[in-house]
Amino acid sequence: MQARALLFLLGVSLAPTTTHAQLADPWNVAPLVYRVEPEALTPRRDERGFHRALRLHVAADFHLPVVANVGRDENDDQWDLAAGGHLALEIPILAVLSVGVSGGYLWWRFGEDFLDDHDSLHAFEGGIFARAFAISGSFRAFLGAHAGLVHLATEGGPTWGTYVGPQAGIQFGSTFGMEIAVGASYRRLPDRAPTPHGTLDPYFTYGFYFLLERPR
Repeated sequence: MQARALLFLLGVSLAPTTTHAQLADPWNVAPLVYRVEPEALTPRRDERGFHRALRLHVAADFHLPVVANVGRDENDDQWDLAAGGHLALEIPILAVLSVGVSGGYLWWRFGEDFLDDHDSLHAFEGGIFARAFAISGSFRAFLGAHAGLVHLATEGGPTWGTYVGPQAGIQFGSTFGMEIAVGASYRRLPDRAPTPHGTLDPYFTYGFYFLLERPR
């Protein structure tokens, strides 16, 4: 009888302690550990983001050489200018750096007499470019440089030359967007080439771009 009474008193004295411990730390339980085999995981693409995806550019070009048009004499009744378009593939290295390749067509008008039969020619350009960006949301401003080869279809036969120069512009959009850029090209051409060369010829481009990769 005394033993049963002692056991009862011991149980009563321990009961409040156990209940208090449970209330003080209700998460004091043994953790459950799960193991997932790597082969069972579903592969996912890297998180590229809009600024690290390949871009295809389609743009219109307008050239108005300053040196060729300043100081024209009174018999020169037409401006030297060029218009055309180009395609470019922009390859991001980092979010703020990119390189690319481009190719385009230009129609050059030149000379003094508007009625002259030899007042225009066709030109094809192809080259590379590099850009550094400042980014704010979907807005991107860049500074860069370009260089490449130019082919002129002149009356005397095909004429080859080179070009190099700076560029700057802005882009805005996500998977589809716009680009506006300005720049200048220094062309090295044979002396017989009728188009302006040996000076920086400024240009303006306006176009669109498309992402060729999913941003995520």
